[in-house]
Amino acid sequence: MSTQPAKILKIEAGNLKEGGAADIVIFDPDEEWTVDPSLFKSKARNTPFGGMRLRGKVKYTISQGKITYRE
Repeated sequence: MSTQPAKILKIEAGNLKEGGAADIVIFDPDEEWTVDPSLFKSKARNTPFGGMRLRGKVKYTISQGKITYRE
């Protein structure tokens, strides 16, 4: 989901290698959680998923080697 799109766009991305950009997401596929629109970072609170119980949650997002999101 990242290597081929990077090749198509002819950009140096889509893989993890020494000296490369560390753009990754750390994801827990087993964690269950309930969607609470009041906790959204966005001002928009409209979602068809409000109150739904879901499985799988992003724990960290790392962009250019820096943590940009931490649960």
